[in-house]
Amino acid sequence: MDPYLVYFDLEATGLDVENDEILQIGAVATSGATFTTFIIPKVPISPGAAAVNKFSLNNGVLSREGTVLSSVTMQQGIEYDYELLMTCMKRYAVQVPTAFNLNMADTLPCLEPYRRVFGNIKLQTLKNALLNGSSQSHDAVDDCNDLMSVVSAL
Repeated sequence: MDPYLVYFDLEATGLDVENDEILQIGAVATSGATFTTFIIPKVPISPGAAAVNKFSLNNGVLSREGTVLSSVTMQQGIEYDYELLMTCMKRYAVQVPTAFNLNMADTLPCLEPYRRVFGNIKLQTLKNALLNGSSQSHDAVDDCNDLMSVVSAL
């Protein structure tokens, strides 16, 4: 099987990788496959995160901008995104299958040479400059698609 790239992104309850939890996992493969799931966290969503990603948690029900999301509850069992993903996988004893060849690259260092060209390497800046993009949605799948398009445009 030919290798392909998978872009993934997480939306979380905050920025503390030791204590915050994943709200959404999104992935988009260059093959066209997509994946997303929403997770009911066991910790509150910080006001700062809620302002950015528009998630809310009320009485164990996860919503985004007033729309109730079909969510799962985590059972036992790159920089920020990778560290948060690995911390949560360890927390819930989720193992990557040994037959799975997992190679990861953080796009931020890869995009660093473009900082001088665009002033910064925020996804929104690159999207605006290269794709005439609209505002960033902070939906994990949308962010993956945006990143894949930006990388392709470069």
